[in-house]
Amino acid sequence: MQSRRRYAIRARPRFESGTNKRCGLRCRCCRRSSVCRKSRAEAIAALRPGVDGVLLRYHGRRGTFLPQVWDELPERHEFYRHLLRKAGLPPELDSAELEVYRYTVDKWKQEPQR
Repeated sequence: MQSRRRYAIRARPRFESGTNKRCGLRCRCCRRSSVCRKSRAEAIAALRPGVDGVLLRYHGRRGTFLPQVWDELPERHEFYRHLLRKAGLPPELDSAELEVYRYTVDKWKQEPQR
């Protein structure tokens, strides 16, 4: 897994070499929790609207919504159904094999250096 990460960093650089160091920098850091899956109802009940991002994985399919998506889909059940659809799964899927992860996002902006 570590070698894949290193390859991804080298193969897809985010910035060109020689990038102006005075430009503004915005960063987003995600912290993923452990699986919060016991049943569909418990997974939905564990979601914190406006706080949690959610990642679903099921048999090679996956989808994620950042916490900002709660602004458009503030109701837990609707949020969950849309995320299942995004992952290409039936919106009413309830399977013990579905992995549900919650995560939070910290955002900050670094002011340009002078």
